[in-house]
Amino acid sequence: MDEVRVTAFGDNHVAGAASLLAARHAAHQKVEPLLGNVTDFKAQVEREREDATGAVALRGDEVIGYLLGKHRDDHVGPHIWSHVAGSAVADQDLVSQLYAVAAERWVCEGLRRHFVYLPMLPGSL
Repeated sequence: MDEVRVTAFGDNHVAGAASLLAARHAAHQKVEPLLGNVTDFKAQVEREREDATGAVALRGDEVIGYLLGKHRDDHVGPHIWSHVAGSAVADQDLVSQLYAVAAERWVCEGLRRHFVYLPMLPGSL
């Protein structure tokens, strides 16, 4: 089996990220059936990518996790904000690896406050 590689998120990762987001949403709907019926996950990932940076976890060419954060500057000061569609993983163990790669860039850019929403499913920890 191929090793996991974590690198910067690029245009070629959008479709794979959308598939992960769709799978996470379907799993959430099983435990929270009142969640909305979202169908265009590619559009959600593309919206998250606008003025965002982040990381992607790959096994071979397959996207198995991603984390995106948008640069913001408001009353909190300069910071990163990652929304609901800003991350999805096939395995919760990837979260720290994704954050380490993404946060390194963010800190180098002077962004020391990171607000990252990481939805979890019951029993996933």
